[in-house]
Amino acid sequence: HAPTLEAYSTDHALGSSGLLWNFESSVSGLKRVQPDFVSSGVTQRFDLHPEIAYPLKLGAWNFLPSLGVRETMYSRSLKPPAAVVDPSVEHRGGLNRSDVEAQVDIRPPVIERTFDSKMVEKLFGHDVRHTIEPELTYRYVAGVDNFLKVLRFDDVDVVSDTNELQYGVTQRLFLRPMKGKKAKPCKVAEKDKDADA
Repeated sequence: HAPTLEAYSTDHALGSSGLLWNFESSVSGLKRVQPDFVSSGVTQRFDLHPEIAYPLKLGAWNFLPSLGVRETMYSRSLKPPAAVVDPSVEHRGGLNRSDVEAQVDIRPPVIERTFDSKMVEKLFGHDVRHTIEPELTYRYVAGVDNFLKVLRFDDVDVVSDTNELQYGVTQRLFLRPMKGKKAKPCKVAEKDKDADA
């Protein structure tokens, strides 16, 4: 990596429309060295990724649909090999890569239960609250039709068309303090899985 200039934005309200906007962008100079391949000179890359979102609430359910676009410009590219066993060859011509990204984050209601039996109170001094927090994320990316021509340096370059569902569950135990001690949440288990839809 040559010196890189990056700019990021947190979510900001778009007037009084209820929409949120953010962006990330970078200007980089990159070089790749690996067995059987070395990029010549420094490859310039400009990446811009704006996004808008609209938070929705339906009862205790929270939804965050978002729509974004990504435009990435490279000063060099790859010439796809004629056969799988052939080595990659750098092409000095520039390359533009564009995509459209849609995503929905879904947060169902938190399930909770308070355990206040005599045995629990004897062990912990007070009742114990157990919560289960499920989450779902659906992501769709389309428009990347030149993936094999992209020189890959980091995670910005591995963007590809995808249709995926990610889901997870976080469980927490909340304990009240014993006399003279401060309360703190106790995270007991977390599961996170990806699945292609």
